[in-house]
Amino acid sequence: RVIIMYALLPGLLAGLATALGCLIVILARPPGRRALAVTLGGAAGVMLAVVLLDLIPAALNTGTPLETILGIAAGIA
Repeated sequence: RVIIMYALLPGLLAGLATALGCLIVILARPPGRRALAVTLGGAAGVMLAVVLLDLIPAALNTGTPLETILGIAAGIA
């Protein structure tokens, strides 16, 4: 259970950061195309960093590379 929470918490935090960033832009003023693109790009960067630097290494330390790849594929599908 602890391992599952360790994997879910960073993803949840990344999702909350995305929502917070979008909320700030929306409340500040109606976002233009450029502001929306920058915000979404930044949110995507945060999520990719969490996945590459935390979630995938934790999955590899916990299971086999095949299990990790299958989990990534299931998440994409």
